[in-house]
Amino acid sequence: LCSDISLTISNFYIRNNIFKGANQAAVRFFVSGDLADITLDYNLYNTTNIGCIGSTYYTTMTAWRTASSKDANSISGDPLWVSSSDWHLTESSPAKAAGYNVGYLTDYDLQNFEMLPSIGAYEYIGEEPPEPTEWHYGYMRRLGRYVKKQGKLARTREPIE
Repeated sequence: LCSDISLTISNFYIRNNIFKGANQAAVRFFVSGDLADITLDYNLYNTTNIGCIGSTYYTTMTAWRTASSKDANSISGDPLWVSSSDWHLTESSPAKAAGYNVGYLTDYDLQNFEMLPSIGAYEYIGEEPPEPTEWHYGYMRRLGRYVKKQGKLARTREPIE
């Protein structure tokens, strides 16, 4: 996240994200003023510089938490994805069950979130990742999955409308 524009933000939440390989910093604030209206928490950082405030870079979670008063429940480390092109979590991923329940019912594969959701786009479901997905009307869905269609549960390979 990087911005060189000036704006006022309130009630802005950045949760359950995985930041990997950012060139300068995963999170950057150009001002060192009050960041009280911004919530950063339950994220996983896999970057050299976790955050930056003004021109000061922070390379450890401890230093970033002290400077920003953010990310109390965030972690740093390798997310242990299945591969660099498959962002599903492996069984030993530190992101597994480390997220915050923001009220979503399913992940991008329409897998139900557990009581403690995983950090990232995909919930760890304890098995191999789902079969390839397709895009339809801006939503990703798993082929051959049970879906709710017109209020009824049905197994479908037809487009969800």
